[in-house]
Amino acid sequence: MQNAVLVGNPNVGKTTLFNQLTGRNLKVGNWSGVTVEKKSGQIKNSSIELTDLPGIYSLNAANNEEIIAEQFLKSDQYDVIINIVNASNLERNLYLTMELLRLKKPMILLLNMADVLAKKGLSINIPLLSERLGIPVFAIQANQPKTFTEFINTVKSPVTVNNIIIPDFENQKEAYDYIESAFLPNMVTQEKDDKHSKTTAFLDRIFFHPVLSFLSLAVVIWLIFQITFEWIGGPLGDWIGTALEEVVLPWLLSLMPWASDWFVSLISEGIFGGLGTILAALPVIVILYVCLTFLEDFGYMPRVAVLLDRAFSKIGLSGKAIIPMIMGFGCAVPAVLSTRNLDTEREQKLTTLLLPFMSCNARLPVYVLFASAFFSGQFVFNIGPIPISISQEGLVVASLYILGVIVAIIIALVLKNTTFKGAVEHFLIELPEYHFPSIKTLSINTWQKVKSYLKKAATFILLASLVIWLLSHISFAGYTEDMGTSILANIGSIFAPLFSPLGFGDWQSAVSIISGFVAKETVISTMGVLYSGGEELLASSLSAHFTTLSAYAFLVFVLLYTPCVAVIGAVRQEYGLKYAWIVALYPIAVAWIISFIIYQGGLLLSYLL
Repeated sequence: MQNAVLVGNPNVGKTTLFNQLTGRNLKVGNWSGVTVEKKSGQIKNSSIELTDLPGIYSLNAANNEEIIAEQFLKSDQYDVIINIVNASNLERNLYLTMELLRLKKPMILLLNMADVLAKKGLSINIPLLSERLGIPVFAIQANQPKTFTEFINTVKSPVTVNNIIIPDFENQKEAYDYIESAFLPNMVTQEKDDKHSKTTAFLDRIFFHPVLSFLSLAVVIWLIFQITFEWIGGPLGDWIGTALEEVVLPWLLSLMPWASDWFVSLISEGIFGGLGTILAALPVIVILYVCLTFLEDFGYMPRVAVLLDRAFSKIGLSGKAIIPMIMGFGCAVPAVLSTRNLDTEREQKLTTLLLPFMSCNARLPVYVLFASAFFSGQFVFNIGPIPISISQEGLVVASLYILGVIVAIIIALVLKNTTFKGAVEHFLIELPEYHFPSIKTLSINTWQKVKSYLKKAATFILLASLVIWLLSHISFAGYTEDMGTSILANIGSIFAPLFSPLGFGDWQSAVSIISGFVAKETVISTMGVLYSGGEELLASSLSAHFTTLSAYAFLVFVLLYTPCVAVIGAVRQEYGLKYAWIVALYPIAVAWIISFIIYQGGLLLSYLL
C-alpha cells in the first residue's frame, strides 16, 4: 500500500480535501486551528493511505501542531507528499513548498481555491510553475471531487523526486525575496477587476470599525437568537412537542390495551418523559448549529477573535485563546484538545480552566425548556420611532452565554494575578476570505454536530431515563407509585439542602443536577421522568417547583457547574490527573456562589422594591 501525506498552511482546505478523498467527516472550518493532530484514511477506490497533518507555516517547529507535522515529515512513514496551497496567495504558501522540496521526497502541488482565484480575476501559468518547481502541479477545488481525477491518477502512479536545487535561506525575508523574484514573475496575471477582494475589504471596514464592529456583532447575535427561538426553531420545537404528546404517545398506547399501569408509566414517563423533551428541543439546536456553522464557514468567527484580542490580553491571554473558547460553545472536548495549539504551557492550562464556563450545546436543551416555561413573550422597546421586539426566551439564553464569558473573564483576572503570572504571547491569525458556504458543506458540518446529539439521545440518555424511572419507582420495600418514597428520592434528599439557598431545594432538582455530571442533556431527560411525562406537562409542572427567579438561578448553576465526564477525561489526557480534579471541582463552587448571589440578591431586591 502506498502512503501519502497531505501538507499545507492552515486554512487552505486540507481537511475538506481529506474528507472528499477518504469519505470521512472530520471537522472543517474556515479558519486555522481546526486540525490539531494527524488523521489517516484510505483514498476511495485505491490502495493509498492518506495522512492529514495539522496546518503549518514552516518546518521550524514553533508549537505543538508544527512539532507533529515536522516529526512525521522527517520520518520514512510515507511515499509521496501532497502539498496543498491557496492558489490566491501563492507568495506566502510557497515558503512551505520550498522547505518540503528540500526533503527530496516525491511531491505533488495542488492549487486549491481556484474559484476564489477566478473571483479575484487572477490566473496562474500552471505549466510554468510545474517546470520551475520540478513537480506535477494541478488546480483543484477541495469541495469539488470532479476536479481531482487527474491528480489522483498521478498519485497512483510512481512520482519521481524533483531535481530542482533549492538554496538554503538565512531568514524568511530572503526566502520570500527568492520566491518573488524566481517564481512569481510571469506566473500570475490579473485578467479582470478584483471585485472579490474589494468586497472583503468593504466588509472588514465594517467588522473592524471602532463602533460598527461591536454594533454588527450585537446585530448578528440578535439575528441568531431570533431565528433560533422565534422565527424557525422555537415554533418547530413546539410543534414536535405537541405531536409527541398528543398524537404519538396516545397512538402508541392504543396499540397496547393489555399494558399494565407500570408499563404505561414506563412508556409515558420513562421513555417519552425523558426523550420527548430532548427531541422537542432538536429543531432549536439544529437551527443554532446551522447559524454558527454558517458564521464559521463564512469567515466571520476569525474576525471576532481579532476584534476581541485586545480585551483578552487584559486577562492574561492572547487572542489565539479565543479559538478553543469559541469551539467550547459547541463542545468542550475538542476545545480542550485544541488548547495544545497555544504557544505556552501557561496559556494552555489557563485557557483549559476557563473552558467549563463556555456554554456548550449540551446545555441548550435545559435553557430551551426553562426559557419557554418561564420567559415566554416579547420584550419591546423603541429606537426613535421604530419599535424593536426581542424574544424573552432568546434574551434569557443570550444572557447565559454572556454570563459564562463574564465569569470566565473574572476567573482569568484572578488567576492572571496569582497562579498564572507571565507575559502574553502576540496573537497572529490568518483571516480567510469571505465566502458563502455551499449547502453541502453546511449540511455536512451541521449533521456532524446533530448526529452526536442524536447518538446521545438514542444511547445513554435513553438508558439514563430508564434507570431514573426505575429508581424513582422502587423503594426499600419494593415497587412504589409514590416517587417521594423511592430510593431516588432518598438519594436526592441528601443533596437537596445544598441547593435550598439557591431556590431549588427539592430532591428532583438535586437528582437532575447529579445526572448532569454524565451529560448535560440528561438534566432534562431526568426532569421529564421525575416531574411529569412530556414537554407540555413538564413545562407546566416546573412552575409548581420553581419561581421565575429560582428558575434563572437553576439555569445559571447548569451553565457554570462541572462539565461532563468526557471533558474531564480530555483534561486528564492533556494535562494530568491534578488538572482533571481541578476542572471537576472548582466550577461547582463557582456555580453555587453565582447562583446564590442571583437568587438571594433577587429576593432582597424584590423585598426592597
